[in-house]
Amino acid sequence: MSVVISNKVLQATQLSAEEFLHEVAILFYQQKRLTLAQAAALAQTDRLSFQQLLASRDIAIHYDEHDLETDREMLKTLADTAESDMTDYLPNLEDYEERLARGEITW
Repeated sequence: MSVVISNKVLQATQLSAEEFLHEVAILFYQQKRLTLAQAAALAQTDRLSFQQLLASRDIAIHYDEHDLETDREMLKTLADTAESDMTDYLPNLEDYEERLARGEITW
């Protein structure tokens, strides 16, 4: 579905199309009709940029139990990945250093 905003309406608001989308996204976010990710998508920006936009207006970011659980799962995944990647890192580093010392590898 597409929504068309006439140039007349945009001119009346004295906003660019981008600014208009930002305002609508902020409004729906403040009303808790959209999540942070959904509002950022509506504003056609990434989440971090949208968070910065909210911060510039002193608008608090909603953080609920679902967000917390999502972050916990992501951190666990990252920790598991880092742990599994580190098991191969040191032996490979030692091998690399030995090969470098023997002159098998040059910079």
